[in-house]
Amino acid sequence: MRMLEEVFVTGVGAVSPYGMGVEVFSKGYNSGASPVRLKRDSAGVPLDTGLSDAARGSVSVPDFDPRQWLGQKGLRVFDRLALLLLTAMEDLLNGPPGTALRRDAVYPGDPECAELIVGTSGPLESLFNVELEAIQEPGFLMPGRFPNAVFSTAASFAAIRSRLKGGCLTLANGDTSSLDAIGMGMERIADGQAAFAACGGVEELSPTYVHGIKLIARLYGRKEPRIAEGAAMLALEGARALASGRTRPLARLLAFTAAYCENADEALARNMGAIRAQCGEEVLRSITDVFLGRSRGMESGRHGFPGKARMHTLYGRVGYMNSVSGSMCAVAALCDRSIPEGSLIFIHNSALQGNASSLLMRKLNHVTG
Repeated sequence: MRMLEEVFVTGVGAVSPYGMGVEVFSKGYNSGASPVRLKRDSAGVPLDTGLSDAARGSVSVPDFDPRQWLGQKGLRVFDRLALLLLTAMEDLLNGPPGTALRRDAVYPGDPECAELIVGTSGPLESLFNVELEAIQEPGFLMPGRFPNAVFSTAASFAAIRSRLKGGCLTLANGDTSSLDAIGMGMERIADGQAAFAACGGVEELSPTYVHGIKLIARLYGRKEPRIAEGAAMLALEGARALASGRTRPLARLLAFTAAYCENADEALARNMGAIRAQCGEEVLRSITDVFLGRSRGMESGRHGFPGKARMHTLYGRVGYMNSVSGSMCAVAALCDRSIPEGSLIFIHNSALQGNASSLLMRKLNHVTG
């Protein structure tokens, strides 16, 4: 992707297995603790509280109560997927309620130039429930259940509530979806088609979703992953938007590329070759940190990453986040206090079906909190 205008990350929002808000994520992530290992009984056996039998062994957002962030009014119409995304967007645009970090919207400009791009597996639980009800009682459907079963509903709800009136897109490209959303947002801003883009991903922990992920793992002969839910959103803006000094950039996005190849190692090599062509060999040699949604794609070694580059695997810390993995890696990199400002960070994620996406960014400031 050739960048016509420089693109920056100006804000982040997250709901994760650490809790609600990027402030909680930052504290948990920097502590070195893993939410996968937080709850254990006296014998050291992990506890999974509040989950269905199908979701046992998975990692939910602890004490998830969106009313703390979104208020009481109108929440009954939303399913869990939409509520996770709405909460992450509230964190992105306004910050946590009742704290000194509460702020005005990240983007106060023309809402017609503000877009939302979300990667997700979709509202699988709501869709399953609607289909089941239609089978059990043909000719009748509870009107309130149908909207959540539409694939793009969560993003549409979030765009309306956040007053973003530009494009509203939902991507379903497996593990790479949130990175693909960031790449699309970069392109839209670099080409002058948007002034602001909220980009990232969301996944819910539900029996239908968990069953689907475990089934896919078995079909590909893989070990069933420890599944985690959450949402991670980034605010992207062009260089001209920063001239007013209204916001402090967290990172500059340098390059994005995607490839399709059944061999994950080859897909990563292709992506690195594309970024090398865009940015030059010297830039790749300057990479200090590599973030992976999962270790897949690194089976054959470091793939030319410099020896000083540190490897970070999100899966080992918070579990398998599927579509959210890429954007959550970006949030983790910006929160990680061990990564100095000015560091060059490479983020990569690949899916079992063969698609792989990579993002190169330079960290400018730590996320506060």
